[in-house]
Amino acid sequence: MKPKTRIPFQDLVKIVKQLSPTQKAWLQKELAAESTPEPKQSRLTELLLNGPVFSEEQIKTIEETHKSINGGENPDARHERFESIQFKNPTKSSILQK
Repeated sequence: MKPKTRIPFQDLVKIVKQLSPTQKAWLQKELAAESTPEPKQSRLTELLLNGPVFSEEQIKTIEETHKSINGGENPDARHERFESIQFKNPTKSSILQK
């Protein structure tokens, strides 16, 4: 918004200082409302806040499926089993011998 009349800043400050406390409060309220626009939410934020959610029954089904895929063992046991597997790494000399 362009001002219709140009008032030097110092003159504007003098005018504001002459306002009553009620008028100053009203001016502050007007300036604050003008300078703080409502933040826009991104489409992702809107989707996350208003999108579909799992029901308790669906969560239970997912957990049961996850357990059956893992064979009922906890992830630590699976990790330990994987670490115990010895992988044979061919060396250059064994490759060259063939």
